[in-house]
Amino acid sequence: MIPGLARRQFLSIMGAASSALAAPDRLTIDSVRAVPMALLPTSRFGTNRFKGDTDPARSRWFGPFSQLSGATLVEIKTAEGLTGYGMGGGGAAACFVIENHLKDLLLGANALNVEML
Repeated sequence: MIPGLARRQFLSIMGAASSALAAPDRLTIDSVRAVPMALLPTSRFGTNRFKGDTDPARSRWFGPFSQLSGATLVEIKTAEGLTGYGMGGGGAAACFVIENHLKDLLLGANALNVEML
C-alpha cells in the first residue's frame, strides 16, 4: 500500500483498476478454498506413529489437535479469473469453518464489496 493513502482511497483505486480488467461493477466470487499451514515444523508436533513404548516421539505428540496452532491460507477466485489470497489463524479448525460455513456466504458475492464481506 502507498504510505499516506487511506484504505478507502486504496480500495477505490484498486476497484477502478480491476474494473478495467473485468466486469465494470462486479467481480463474482466463484470459488473459496482454505488450506491449513503449520507455523511450527512438523518435528515440533511429532507423529502418532511410534516405534515402541519408549519411543521419544511419544513425548512430542500433542494428539489429533496439534495442528490447531497453525495458520490458514485462503484462496478466493472470481468468475472473471482474478485470484486473491489471505492468511489467518486457526489452522485446520478455521479451514473447516471456512469450507463448511463461510464459503456459502461468499460464493456469488461481489469481491469488490470488501467491507460487506
